[in-house]
Amino acid sequence: MSHAKWTVTTHNPRKHIRKLEDTRGERKLRRILESLSRELDGLSFKSQDGRYDFWMCGIPIDIQGPFHAKQTQRDHDAFKAGEAIKAGFPAPILIEEQVILKHADLVRQLLRTRALMEPGITVKEVRR
Repeated sequence: MSHAKWTVTTHNPRKHIRKLEDTRGERKLRRILESLSRELDGLSFKSQDGRYDFWMCGIPIDIQGPFHAKQTQRDHDAFKAGEAIKAGFPAPILIEEQVILKHADLVRQLLRTRALMEPGITVKEVRR
């Protein structure tokens, strides 16, 4: 009698490391945030903490893909936003994925303006 190589509770390890961003919109927004961090002093961002797609200067950012059109997902998003506000964070920025893909320059300017509202964030001096 031969036994299976992996038991029921142990799974075959992944062959490929999982990407931080899963969708095209998330990858596009990461590139936008990276360019803003090169342009602005004091701007920090992180991604994929389990609750929101990105955090920029302590502000949660959530990308609203096609599955966010369902009412159950909208209810869950509203609950998450309420919990974030209760915890003392600003209201999350919700951006539809199609807006990021079609109007990346507009999204970049929106996030740049919001970042410059935070204390300690300034435009980097250009060396000549």
